[in-house]
Amino acid sequence: MKKPIFIAVFFALFAINNLCYAQDTSFSSKFNIGTGLGIDYGGAGARLTHIPVKYLSMFIGIGYNLLEAGFNIGVSYRMKPDSSVCPYASFMYGYNAVIIVTNLSSYSQTYYGPSAALGLEIHSQKRRRANYFNIEVVFPFRSKEYRDDLDYLTSNPDFTNYTGSFSISFSIGYHFKIFSPDVK
Repeated sequence: MKKPIFIAVFFALFAINNLCYAQDTSFSSKFNIGTGLGIDYGGAGARLTHIPVKYLSMFIGIGYNLLEAGFNIGVSYRMKPDSSVCPYASFMYGYNAVIIVTNLSSYSQTYYGPSAALGLEIHSQKRRRANYFNIEVVFPFRSKEYRDDLDYLTSNPDFTNYTGSFSISFSIGYHFKIFSPDVK
C-alpha cells in the first residue's frame, strides 16, 4: 500500500471527526466492533466503527483475505440514523482485490485501492440499538496492475488454477456496542 495515501486518508478522517464534534454536541459518540466477511472487514475479520454524529461513521477493518492480512479505512454517510433500518453510503481505501495462484505463490498478490459501498444497518431491537447487522454491496475501483495481472493469467494457458476477485463484492457482519461516552 502506498503510505502517503494511507496517511492522507487517516488525517482527513481525523479532521472530519473534529469538525463533527465542533458542530453537533447533542449526540453521544458511539464505538462498536463488528465481525464479518467482506472488503470492509479485511476479508474475514473485524471492523471498529466510530459514530461521532448521527449521520457519520468512520471505520477501520482488518482481517484475512485468504492470502494475507487485508485492511480498510473509511467513512459512511448514514441516511436515516434513527430508523431501525438505516441505509448508508460509504467510501473506503484499502484492500479491494486478491489473486491467488495455486502452487505458484509468487504470482499471488493483494491489491489496494478505493472502494464505494451502499449498505444497510439492521438494528434488532429499539432498546438495544447499538447492536446491529450490517450488509452492503461494495464497488471496488480496481487498479490497472490488478487488471493487467488478471489478463496475463487469463490469456496464459500455463495458468489454470487461479482465483481472482468479482467485479462487485458483498459484505455482512454483526456489530456490538463497546463504548459510548457523553459528549460535552
